Amino acid sequence: TFYCSGTNACNAMEFRGTWDYHHFECTTNTACLGLRFPTPRITGTAISFTCTATDSCKQVGTTDANIGNWDRIDIDCTHTYACSQAIFITSSAAVVTLKCDGDRACVDVQVGVGSG
Repeated sequence: TFYCSGTNACNAMEFRGTWDYHHFECTTNTACLGLRFPTPRITGTAISFTCTATDSCKQVGTTDANIGNWDRIDIDCTHTYACSQAIFITSSAAVVTLKCDGDRACVDVQVGVGSG
């Protein structure tokens, strides 16, 4: 689990490899802004995001690929603009859940299975 608490605390990080479980707690404004998951370099069982502040998960994902190959993706966006412009596209996923609880919490979010 990555605890990202602070402005830009975990922004622009890149992750590669094979993971059983990847979890991000993004609890302050822009804490996880711009996280990238280049494929095919990352795969795993489950990935999840808890985004509880303005723009805390803004622009997570990537515009040129997807966030990897996961069996499960859970995204919890519980604040105004928490997940704005995020791209949660996986090359394959059995279960994808997206919770949006806040004014425009998931504005311009892309979720799906495919190449991006």
